[in-house]
Amino acid sequence: METDTGHKLNPLYVLIVVVVLGGLAYLLIVFKINTPYQVITPDNYPEGAKISLYQGLPPGFPSDVILEDKELDYSGSVKSADGRTRTTVSYISDSTLSNLVEIYQTSLRANGWEVSVLASSPKMAIIKVLKGQKQVLISLAPLQDKVMLTFRYEN
Repeated sequence: METDTGHKLNPLYVLIVVVVLGGLAYLLIVFKINTPYQVITPDNYPEGAKISLYQGLPPGFPSDVILEDKELDYSGSVKSADGRTRTTVSYISDSTLSNLVEIYQTSLRANGWEVSVLASSPKMAIIKVLKGQKQVLISLAPLQDKVMLTFRYEN
């Protein structure tokens, strides 16, 4: 009696592998996260040029206002009848409210912004920052164990 030494793939195993690979591809496409791109600044950019590393940020977002490496929850603009554009950007942070207030006060002052904490409590905080003609209103509101940050500014 001869034994068959040739290898045959069991159709069930092939089907399982195809389904698993298809499922992984679907998950990668559906749950694509809006994260910053790595951008290498070429030498031919003028000195002081700033590059926004986030996709989906509306034009005119102040480049020296920091955002965490988080998916943007909302990003949009509304143009008023008088021609001004009011823009809102928000994301959800894992940090605490008090830690975020401290981070934004420190980093924005270091970047030359005039910082005013308009309200601060365990339930919310509102920070107003000014730099020249630019003004940004930052609202921080707890959501269970996270904090939603909302930035409002006009162009």
